[in-house]
Amino acid sequence: MLVGLIPLGGFYRIPHGISNAVLLPYVMSYNIDSISDCVPALAQALGLPAQDGGKGQGQQVIEALFSLCADVHIPNNLRMFNIHEKDLEFLTVSASRVHRLLDQNPKVMSLEDIRSIYAQLL
Repeated sequence: MLVGLIPLGGFYRIPHGISNAVLLPYVMSYNIDSISDCVPALAQALGLPAQDGGKGQGQQVIEALFSLCADVHIPNNLRMFNIHEKDLEFLTVSASRVHRLLDQNPKVMSLEDIRSIYAQLL
């Protein structure tokens, strides 16, 4: 589910766990409508009030992931790793070639989808 780990870790030398954590809320936000059956369990794991799932709870999960990352000082952008707008195309194309990860994602990701996730991090 985590796109882009190869260019972030391999090229920019961002530790694997950090690159996962930086991308997690953004990729989850992209995928949330495709994993509705998992939302109640995710909400429970994040300590959110019990609900019957649905779009509202999915948004709460995403917000909780962003909060969790902030609480543990996970960066919410890639600039601190010296990654900038000029790197967007390299990141997008590199990530699109990592089929072993993309094939596991619950939702198909186009080049534009990948680009959008990285753009949010710049």
